[in-house]
This record gives sequence, C-alpha cells and structure tokens, in this order.
Amino acid sequence: MGKAVSYGAGPQRYWFVFPMHPSTPEAFAAATEAMGAVLVTSGGYVNSFAGQVMARFHISASRIVLCGHQHGSCVALAAAMMRRNDPYALTVLFDPWPSETLYLQHEQPLPPTKVVCIDNLWVRERQRQRGMDSALYQVFRRYGMNAEGVTLPEGQGRPDEYMFREAIRQIRAVLG
Repeated sequence: MGKAVSYGAGPQRYWFVFPMHPSTPEAFAAATEAMGAVLVTSGGYVNSFAGQVMARFHISASRIVLCGHQHGSCVALAAAMMRRNDPYALTVLFDPWPSETLYLQHEQPLPPTKVVCIDNLWVRERQRQRGMDSALYQVFRRYGMNAEGVTLPEGQGRPDEYMFREAIRQIRAVLG
C-alpha cells in the first residue's frame, strides 16, 4: 500500500486509507483495493469482538446492530458485508465516506443485512459540492446491498439528536 496509509512523508500511520498521493478523483478510484484491504481488516476485528459479545450474552447476530460515523461507518459496513452467513440485522451509517466504500462494488454476493444511511441536508449539500450527485444508499443498492436512506432537514455535519432519534426509530422497526 506504500504511501496510501500515511499523510505526507511523516512516519505516522492511520487505520483508514485516504490516498493523498495525489489527491485527484482518479487516485481515489485507483486506491479501492488498498481501502478494501484496510477496511476488511478493521471489519474483521469488529466481527471478532461482536462474536465475543454474542457468545458471552447468548445474542444471535440477527439481534446485532452496527453503527458508525464517517470512517467508523465504513468499518461498520465492512464488518456487516463480511458476514455472508448469519448476517447482522441492521447497520446504521452516519455520513459514510463514499471513497472508502468503492471496493464493495466488486464484492458478491453481499448479505441481506439492512443498511440505513442517515444524513441531513447539510451533509447532502457537502456531498453534492464534492461531485456526488446520487445519495450513497442509491449507490449501495447498485452494488447489491439492501440499502435505504434517510435525509433529515435539520442538523449539521456530525451526528446529533435528530440523527440519533432516527437511528433509534430504525432499530426499533427492525428489532421490534
């Protein structure tokens, strides 16, 4: 992965991949394999941890909900999409980074886990300014995911009370 896992020439490394050498749209698209490798590794860790929780508390995977914000939502999505057998019920994503999910377009078959992307008008406008015309859940559907999206009229660029209320509503609808 070389320079893809660090910023600049410094020695500091990051668990996510954000290819900055160069930072063109073509460079982002070309780095999907590296992004997928890092996210699958992180997703594997999440699955290992979830497996320990399920065993300790005798919870089935169908009662597990993964949730994350931005890079964390990409890790939650990677973990959920890795569980082709015994899938999770729901994964709630707050403002996932679109470039980090590109590797999933080549993964088949994907599990039936329901994926809900929750954003707001502020986030959607930021995504439009970056050239993303389609809502991310629509892109996920093209990949074969069971994806839905909710765009809230209020809020800014981070999860807030409106997003959390919507997440709770989605969890209740799936888990009852």
